[in-house]
Amino acid sequence: MSRLAGGTALALCALATSALADVTPQQVWDDLARYMRDFGYTVQADQSSSGDTLTVSNVTLSMEFDSGDGPEGEAGGGTVAVRMDEIVLRDRGDGSVAVEFPASMPIDMAFNDGEDVVELTVDYTHDGLEMVVSGVPDALVYDYTADSLKLEMTDLRVAGDAIGRDMGRLSVDMGQVSGQSTITRTEALTSAAQDMTLGEVRYDLAFDDPEDDTAGEYSGTLTGVEITGTSDIPRGVNLEDMAAAIAAGFGGTARLSHDGSENRFSVTEEGAETTGQTGSDEGAFEFEISGDRMRYSATTRGGRIALAGDEMPLPVTASLGEMEFSMSVPMQPSETPQDASLTLNLNELSVSEVIWNAFDPSGRLPRTPASFVLDIGAQVTPRVSLFDADAIEALDEQPPGELNTVTLRDLTLQAGGGELTGVGAFTFDNDDLETFNGMPRPEGTLELTVSGANALIDNLIAMGLMTDEDAMGARMMLSMFTVPGSEPDTATSTIQINERGHISANGQRIQ
Repeated sequence: MSRLAGGTALALCALATSALADVTPQQVWDDLARYMRDFGYTVQADQSSSGDTLTVSNVTLSMEFDSGDGPEGEAGGGTVAVRMDEIVLRDRGDGSVAVEFPASMPIDMAFNDGEDVVELTVDYTHDGLEMVVSGVPDALVYDYTADSLKLEMTDLRVAGDAIGRDMGRLSVDMGQVSGQSTITRTEALTSAAQDMTLGEVRYDLAFDDPEDDTAGEYSGTLTGVEITGTSDIPRGVNLEDMAAAIAAGFGGTARLSHDGSENRFSVTEEGAETTGQTGSDEGAFEFEISGDRMRYSATTRGGRIALAGDEMPLPVTASLGEMEFSMSVPMQPSETPQDASLTLNLNELSVSEVIWNAFDPSGRLPRTPASFVLDIGAQVTPRVSLFDADAIEALDEQPPGELNTVTLRDLTLQAGGGELTGVGAFTFDNDDLETFNGMPRPEGTLELTVSGANALIDNLIAMGLMTDEDAMGARMMLSMFTVPGSEPDTATSTIQINERGHISANGQRIQ
């Protein structure tokens, strides 16, 4: 499906702006067909020329793929096929080529989900879809615009039985599409770059399964959508074998951003309904495969959620000032340690007064927003590729790599008037798996600072959420592992693990 989205999007976009270099209709079609083959599609079509026009008819772009085990031990998987009556490529007389696509381009898909064969047809339609191609054969530029593009599921079958729209529907509308794609080729590599603006995106999804009494409806909008991406595909690689493709030089980047989102949903399960709304002021998603590394990140600002349901004692509403998640990991086997990282930032999490009043009606706790930050760096030595399923399975119970170092760059938790912060760094001896019961032996130091803990405990006692006995145990734990700080109601702790595996807190050995 990712190749369908990435590859077919180029061939199914819209109108041109300028054309400066010399290119022919035949060269443009050859480039499009070759690009789709690079992504793993089989391309079938009939061609006919008349004057300055090339007509490509009975076009089918098809692909087969595997996806685990199907029913009765058969191999699971599926097929994807895009059908177009004809594509017309016309020489514009200035060295550029105009490309016209049919009004309807059905996409047939079939999946074996391990129990049943699911077949569906999604119709790809457009309003004002046009494209102009310029450049030279090994460096073509595709400029396009469209008033709108639409994807709508028109047929759905499960195990051969037709499923009506009252039991399943799907549509996606994209308005005011414009952008540019560039494809360049060398003897070893095909490279593509894309910059697209979708304006507003609207989606509508629903399902109803009377057999297990479940149903759901999802709809929403994204505004100001922009998509950029790049890809490098080595000649002759099989993208079904992603581990080998990456080793051969496959790579790419993708970024999707928006200026605001609004989403609504309703889910029914066993007769109980849950409804909700989510939204954000802006957000972005980024993904990169580069060399031997994979990076993923997602950010949201001005997030909000509202939930209500038959089994919920009260409605839930919350907001989040900012959310950031990022991860970077090595993908290929290595003999030397490689960098890895993980970051999670939840900033200014607030809940409604209704929720506060439910467990703190007297207002004992400060109702300031909560925040959480976790920022970790590491070095690992991977033994296998993350995309090599056979190699991972062959490991059996062995870890897929070695953990060499971990650095806690930032740990911050602020909630209920209390705060916990920490930094630290550890190295790991992978030859010693006995001292810590199968885990590589760590060595290093963790520095922690706590503030407002006693005031928080007092408030929890007053609210009836903590007993005096529980409070006494909590304070004893604090006294065992911390020492008083320089300010009132603060404490610090230094946790150390030495080269022999001994653990100490503030110089006092505890293990």
